[in-house]
Amino acid sequence: MSFHSFFVQLPFGTMAVTTAFIASIVAANMVGSSEAALRSTSAGESRINAGAVTSTLLSEIEGTLGATPVRRMARIEAALGSMYASLPKNQFGKLGHSTVRYALHRLFVQRHGWYVKGLEPAGDSWNTTSPAGILKDRVSSEVIHLMEGRLDGHGFSLHETAVLAATLEHLVHDEALERLGRAYTLQNLDQSENLNSASSHSVLDAYMKLYMLPEDMAAVATDEHMVAAYPVWRETQDFVRDVQKEVLRTEHGSGPSFTVMSNVVEEIGERFGRFQDAECRQMKDQLVSLGDHGIGRVALADFYRPALHDKSFQFAESMDYLRELGALDETDPSSPSVIVPNYVNAPANCIASSSFYSVCCLDECEQLMGHLESNIKAPEAPVATIVDLVSQLSSSTVEAPRTLPQSLLERLDEVAAPHAGNVQLHGRMFGQWMHHAFPRECPFPHVAGATAPRTPDEWMDSAEADSVNKAAKSAFASPEEMRQYVDKRAKSPSEVHPDGELNHWEVHEELLVPFPARATAKSRSVPWFLFSVVMLSAALISVASRVADPVKVAKAALESLRQPDEIAKIKAETAWSEPVRDASLMRLRTRGASYLPA
Repeated sequence: MSFHSFFVQLPFGTMAVTTAFIASIVAANMVGSSEAALRSTSAGESRINAGAVTSTLLSEIEGTLGATPVRRMARIEAALGSMYASLPKNQFGKLGHSTVRYALHRLFVQRHGWYVKGLEPAGDSWNTTSPAGILKDRVSSEVIHLMEGRLDGHGFSLHETAVLAATLEHLVHDEALERLGRAYTLQNLDQSENLNSASSHSVLDAYMKLYMLPEDMAAVATDEHMVAAYPVWRETQDFVRDVQKEVLRTEHGSGPSFTVMSNVVEEIGERFGRFQDAECRQMKDQLVSLGDHGIGRVALADFYRPALHDKSFQFAESMDYLRELGALDETDPSSPSVIVPNYVNAPANCIASSSFYSVCCLDECEQLMGHLESNIKAPEAPVATIVDLVSQLSSSTVEAPRTLPQSLLERLDEVAAPHAGNVQLHGRMFGQWMHHAFPRECPFPHVAGATAPRTPDEWMDSAEADSVNKAAKSAFASPEEMRQYVDKRAKSPSEVHPDGELNHWEVHEELLVPFPARATAKSRSVPWFLFSVVMLSAALISVASRVADPVKVAKAALESLRQPDEIAKIKAETAWSEPVRDASLMRLRTRGASYLPA
């Protein structure tokens, strides 16, 4: 049976449309991440193997008929429900491609702390699209033909959006199985054997090392090395063991099989984001303790002082890198400050990565937005409704109930004025207002294109490509650069933003759906929806294959120190395999002074 005829004969009705949606997403995400799904063309370029896509889709479709996947789908739909109800719809009452991208990004951040590559805006607009030719160069003609023949152009329903999410989770699970297999290999164990307690612990330790380090480093890293590079390694081991015990509670036999261990690592992936977020909250507390003046701003001099005076590796990012992360407030260019939530949520603080996603700090603003969405259940609301809800809404640093200041009320009126007095919940201006209402929890939303958040390794790779500006593009500030700000007399954030109220305000709206759909169903059927799905897929393709290289970052970090004695001391105290030492230093530079070996 051909790839196309398989879908034509599916007896599912709407499932036929759903699988076409999945095809575009699976095709995009498999580029650069699954060698088995690729085949070489005569021109030397890779294209998606239709058979591999068919296999993945069959697995997902057949899985939805079983009890466990049905429960998973129900959980995903429940998690999406309030957000879906509040998002702007097209003329068919469904979501367009950019809105689905937005919804899936937020879903994975909320559920797992996953920042899926290709879903996050990366400093750009949610409405940004890539040339359709990118997809056509990588997807077989069979997939394109399938999409052209089966899509009806109506958009994404709640169920179809949930299936897309479940399919991405399925692909992540497949990747976890492959990593688990490599962990067995590192421990010289066969996947056919049942493990005893010690062996299962060794496999899971190897799995987590592979999750957090490149394979060549993970292969030689001991527990002592991991503690040196990641101080909460012991706590991570305890977390993994607890998950294992919970999964094994219902298992009986001589020891866990590979199938049981796969269930363990899947559950670890589901929960690890929230576990590691405790570190993020500590980082936030440390930033606030440096003096944020109650407005989520830390003077750059105060930000650098611990690294300069206490020889700490924490909070040492260069000003250029902070600016690109979107973590720098230059309301007064002579007195820059670090924006607390933007810094905490930056890619520099992601702790683990795969070909599909990075595990990063949870966005505290997501919970606040979720509360508003669950109460409003619409894409817009009157000012009075927003005021009533937000005045009763508390966060980790804001107590409720409270009386919102007059300046904040006036700003909200400004947000609503262009929309007949209604606030667009998912617009940039309301996001900016939420930052003012919760300056320590909600990130400041920069205008699209003003920032380009990247991990330190991506930043350093771009610096290496630009040898002329290599020094200027270091991700880490040298002691001399830090001293320029520490010794300089500058205004404090409370002087730049007097009376405890932020002046950082840009009148520039960006909406998920900037122009309401007015075309008829006939004029916007297959071609329009095909274009929408192609654009979503192309966005995923554009960044899905980027792979981090922490070794380069570590070496650049050492060079930026410019302190030979300190470098020699660090090398002596981390006198083990060169690649692992480099990875360890990478985490020292990006995760804090406590990562120095004792």
